[in-house]
Parts: sequence; C-alpha cells; structure tokens
Amino acid sequence: MKENISRKILIGQLVLYGLLYFSFNNKTFFPAIGLFSLYLFYLLENWKKALWLTLVAVFPFSWGLRTSKVVIPFPFYFRSPRQDILFLHFSISARFLISFFLLAVLILKRKKPVLLKKGDLFLMTFLFFGILSLFNSSYLELSLISFSSIVQAVFVYYLARYFLEDKKLLAITIQTLFVLAIFEGFFAAGQFLLKRPLGRILEEGLMLAPLGKVATENIFQSRSMGTFTDPNTMAIFWLMLVPLILSQIVCKNPLLKRRRLLSLALLFSLAGLTFAFSRAAWATFFIITAVFLFYLVKKKLFSFKYKSLFWVVIAVFLIASPLLMQRLLSLKLSLWADYGEHSALRSRLDLAKEAVYIINQHPFLGTGPGIFLSAIMINNFTGVANHFLYSVHNLYFLLASELGLPALGCFLIFVALALKEVFLKKAKKESQCIRLGILAGIFAYLLSAMVYTADRINFEFFFLMLGILRSL
Repeated sequence: MKENISRKILIGQLVLYGLLYFSFNNKTFFPAIGLFSLYLFYLLENWKKALWLTLVAVFPFSWGLRTSKVVIPFPFYFRSPRQDILFLHFSISARFLISFFLLAVLILKRKKPVLLKKGDLFLMTFLFFGILSLFNSSYLELSLISFSSIVQAVFVYYLARYFLEDKKLLAITIQTLFVLAIFEGFFAAGQFLLKRPLGRILEEGLMLAPLGKVATENIFQSRSMGTFTDPNTMAIFWLMLVPLILSQIVCKNPLLKRRRLLSLALLFSLAGLTFAFSRAAWATFFIITAVFLFYLVKKKLFSFKYKSLFWVVIAVFLIASPLLMQRLLSLKLSLWADYGEHSALRSRLDLAKEAVYIINQHPFLGTGPGIFLSAIMINNFTGVANHFLYSVHNLYFLLASELGLPALGCFLIFVALALKEVFLKKAKKESQCIRLGILAGIFAYLLSAMVYTADRINFEFFFLMLGILRSL
C-alpha cells in the first residue's frame, strides 16, 4: 500500500476522532463514522477493507443507537419467572453493525473457509455451551445481551483472520491502532489534568461516574478512563497495546517505521496507563515488559534506536513518581481495610468465594450469561453484595460461573491451541516483531484477567489481537 495513502488514512482517522469528540447524539455520531468509511472507500477502492478499518478505528466506542431498540417477541419462557411474553431490548452499536454485516457478506459470498484453523472446534463448542447456558438463565433478555457481546468478539476474530492475510492491510490496521492509542492517551491525560470528564457521548463512564472516577483510598486522586467504562478497563487495553507499540520501537525489522507516530503512541499510551492508577495493571506491565525485552535481547532481536524517546519516558516517569508512590503506598489500606473503606483485597476474595459457590451450584451450564450479579445478590453468604456489587474480578471464575466449567475448559483449550500453533509456526522476517508484540499483549491480558472483571470491550479486543496473531 502506497505511503501517501497510509498518511491520508492517518489524517482521516484524526479528523474522525475530532468529529466524534463533538458528537453529542446519534444525529452526528453515525454520520461521522459514515463519512470516514466513504473516505476510506475513496482511498482504497474496496468497500470491505474500508469497513474493516472503520471497525478497528471505532473499537472502544460502544455508543450507538441508544434510543433505537431491537424488539423480538419470544413465545417461550425458558425459566423466566415473568408471566408475559419475553422481549429482547438492546442498543445497536456501530461495531455490532459493521462486524455482523461484514461476516454475513463473507459467508454469503462463500469466500475461502475461515473455520479451519486448529482449535476452532473448541471455540465453536465454547459458543455451543454458551447457548445451552441460556436455558439456565433466570433473565433471558439480560443473558442474550451478554452472550451477544461474546458472539461479536468471535465475529471480530474471524474478520481479523480473513482481512489481515493481506499484509499491506495489516500495516494499515496496526497504524490505525496506534493512532487510536494516541487519541485515547491524550483523552486520558486531559481527564487527569482537569480532574473531570472531557466529553459527552464518547465517555461511557459518565453513566456510572458523572464526576469522574477517583481512587477509593484517596478521594482527591482522579482516575482516568478514556472513552471506556472504567479506569481498569482502559488499563487492560494498554496492557494489550503497549507491547505491540514497543515491538515496533525496540525490535529489529519493524513493520512500521514512522518515528513520530510510534513515539507519540508510546508516550500517550504510558500516560494513559499511568493515569488509570491501576496497581495490578502496573505490576503486570512491568512483568510482561521485562520478559519481553529479555527475550528480544536473548534472541538478538533488540535494537536500541529511539534513545531520545527513552530519555523523555524516564523524565516523565520521574516527574510522575510522587503520584505513583502515593497510589502504591495506599496499597496497605486498600488490602486490609473494612468494607466501609472499600477494601480491594477483601472484596475480591469474597467475590471469588461467591463465584466458587455458584460454580458448585451450577457446574455444567452455569447461571447464564450476565447473571452473576443476580446470583450473588440471592446467595450473598459473604455479604459482599451489600458493599461491593461487581462481577467477580477473575475472567476464568466468571466464565465458569455464568457459562459452566465445560465452556471454560473449551475456551482455555482453544486459546492454548491457538498459541501453540503460533509458537510452532515459523514467523516471516517482516512479521516477527508484530507477532512477538501481540503475544506479549495476549499474555498480559490472560494474566490481568485473574484480578480484573471481564469487560466486554477488553474481551473483544483480546479476540481482535488473537485474530491478528493467527493471520500472520
């Protein structure tokens, strides 16, 4: 793909984000996305590739047709206690519309098979058990909405595998992610400096925290969340993306060689990760980064080219160190405080106990997708629901409690087989750095998933990264 086209796409994406920032309702939100798609179609002369890049560019934005609902009557009841006919209500996001349409077109046109990779049978089995778990749900509408987010993640996975076999499109997709990182990091830095939200429609977190998020142990310390629903959700996004950015900076033979783009992407990403004030994310980042750099040095793939950039990173780190230490020193209070002071450790342990109890009750099919909160409110033998009403901060416990142990097993086997195939497959010289960066990000997600909630955006982004990895 020509360099000037790549630059024009970069500029168009920045203009899109500027338009989205001032989009306060669907009358301006969807036209902005539509104009961006038409602009990409003009440049690429391929509407499917244009829609794919649009999907990647608007990935964190879950806003959609908030006032328009899909209403589907169900003439059956499953186990719902309601006596009237069930209806399904859910908002239609731009991501859902694009991913569903693209996959439908590829299937109807019978493009080359996309379900033949090793381990995909276990992915299909995982979805099958998810469908079975719907029969165990006490609230079908909520379960269908929750399960639809899992299905959408799988859509994105297959679309990434199909489109990114085109290595020129792969380079543009990676660039799109880096421009997205600059925007999210800039947004997060602004939230921290102003100690309040910046926008309206872009910030889903406004629905939960209209004045912004704060660290519970320190009420004057504002936590940034970008355009995500929560600071921890944004932190996991950085955990998956920063290793990919680093791979293009410190690794030999990078796919992208745009020094300014890479430098800005790294600086704003580190700012976003810092201002999320997520201690577990910081620890995960340092562990994964240390292992990643050690591997590059051991395999003689490390290349120290951006010396001035790293001096800037060190300087910013030293300037921000008082804030970092303040957050770290509050760890003792966070771990052992009573519920009245929002103990992080006690609440997470109690949620884990509740999850184990639910798994013992429903080991095969779980409680149904999205029903964890309802289940702990009914059980609540630890009392955690009275003070800390969140999903269990562990992806694996959540999958097992909502979808059942067989579904969790199929998911883990699918991921293990996918990673095994990548390790056994010899990488091409031009894609070696990208593959190592994505692998580091995937391991960062799988590690962080042990202590964080399984947000749908992070789960979908994980499948996007896995799809990119398997296309290499």
